[in-house]
Amino acid sequence: MHNFYEDSQVLLSQIAVPDCAHCSSMECHDIDHLAIDKYYCDIVYALYCSASANVARISSSSLKPCWNEHLDNLKQDSIFWHNLWVSAGKPHTGTLQSIACVCKMKYKSAIRDAYAQFKAAHDDAIMKHVANKDTSEFWKAWSAEFRKNISSDILFKDCRNDVDVANMFAKQISSLFYDSYDGVQSCNDMWNSGLSDTDHITPANIKVDLIDNRIRHLTRGKACCPDDLGAEHLLNAHSSLVIHLKYYLTWFCVIAIAVVIHC
Repeated sequence: MHNFYEDSQVLLSQIAVPDCAHCSSMECHDIDHLAIDKYYCDIVYALYCSASANVARISSSSLKPCWNEHLDNLKQDSIFWHNLWVSAGKPHTGTLQSIACVCKMKYKSAIRDAYAQFKAAHDDAIMKHVANKDTSEFWKAWSAEFRKNISSDILFKDCRNDVDVANMFAKQISSLFYDSYDGVQSCNDMWNSGLSDTDHITPANIKVDLIDNRIRHLTRGKACCPDDLGAEHLLNAHSSLVIHLKYYLTWFCVIAIAVVIHC
C-alpha cells in the first residue's frame, strides 16, 4: 500500500488543474469550461496506473472460501513432485511416481474434506438463523451456499446469435427511451416550481473536509465501479486526491446548475 500511496502522489501531482476549474459563474458560456471529462479521466487514470503497478490482481474465481494454509502447502508439494516426475521422463513405476501420486491424492482428498466442512458449517449456520428467526443472516448464509455463478447464452425467439440479441435489446430500449431534451416545457415547469432556489447547493458548500470525511466512510470490499476503481483506491491514495475531487465536484456542480438554468 505504501508504494501505491507514493505512486499516486507522483501521478496526481502531474495533473494540471484546468483554469476553468476555478470558474464559479453560473452564466459561463466558455466552451472550454465544459471539458470536465478530461479532468475526471486524468484522475481515474492516475489511480488506475498506481494500482496496476503495485496491487496484484487475481480472478475472483480463484478465491475459494474453504481454502487454508494446509491446502496451500499440499498444493505446493503436489506441484513440486509432479514437476520432478515430469523432468524424470514421466516414469510409470518407481519411487518418484509413487510419491507424485500420493501427493496428488492427498491434495485432492484434502480439498474435498475442506469443502465438506465448509458446507456443513453453513448448514449449521442456516439452521441456527432459522431457529433465531434472523432473516438477514439466514439469507446471507443461504446465498453463500446455494448461489452459483451461471454463465450461459441469452437466447430469445428468432435470435440466432449475439448480434440478433443485441439488436432486440436496442429495439426494446429505443421504444422505451425518452429524450429529456424534448421536454423543454416540463423542464421549465419544474424549474419554476422552486428548483431555481439553489442557494443551499452552491459550489461553496463543497469543502475538502466534507469530501475527506465521505471518503473515510466508504464501505470496503465492494465491487469496483465501471471505471474499475473501488473504495480502496480512494482510501489509500495520496491526500492530494481530495484536492482534485474538490475542484472536480465544484466544477461539476457549476456546470450542472448552469445546464438547468439554460434548459
